[in-house]
Amino acid sequence: MVPPKTHPNWTPLIEGRLDCRFGNAAASMLLVRLQNDCKNDASPTARQKAIDEMHAFFVKYERMLEPEIQAIFN
Repeated sequence: MVPPKTHPNWTPLIEGRLDCRFGNAAASMLLVRLQNDCKNDASPTARQKAIDEMHAFFVKYERMLEPEIQAIFN
């Protein structure tokens, strides 16, 4: 199950402070793009937008991303 957007690991993931490697190429590319977006605009609004986008991706592909979800949020 994908944790809610309020889970404390979303922010470090998006900000690049949480070391993780995705086995899924699409998830890796999305994460890199969102991390770069947040480096260019470090505002809370930009960070929340990135979390929203990553969360939606995880919800959509939850079954495929189960190992990543377990590694990041457990």
